[in-house]
Amino acid sequence: MPRSVILSPIVQSEKAMMMTFDKENKPTGIYVFKVRRDATKMEIKQEIEKLYNVEVEKVNTCIVPRKKRNLRGRIGYTSGWKKAYIKLSKGIIPLFEEVSSKPEEVKKDEKTKDKKSKKEKELTKK
Repeated sequence: MPRSVILSPIVQSEKAMMMTFDKENKPTGIYVFKVRRDATKMEIKQEIEKLYNVEVEKVNTCIVPRKKRNLRGRIGYTSGWKKAYIKLSKGIIPLFEEVSSKPEEVKKDEKTKDKKSKKEKELTKK
């Protein structure tokens, strides 16, 4: 049984979210995935089309190099990995749409908390 080429979608990165959605929070059709290092562009394209039932226009890949890290005086390295930028010609991937709606709700909650804290500070000063 062949192993999956796609390891995980990248939704935590600010750059990935900026590429996925424009300023009006509309999908741009570009999605970012972490893929196996030996995966080819054609394998990535075929698996995305099969998994999400969308039409892929273009696949760009880049290899993220390993980074040097120090932990308690010892030198170590993070593992390097491969990233795939997928541009769709038709369709959307619903996994990314769910993630985009959550930050807006969090921002609204933070704004209301800030207003409440300002009012509380003013009351405590008086």
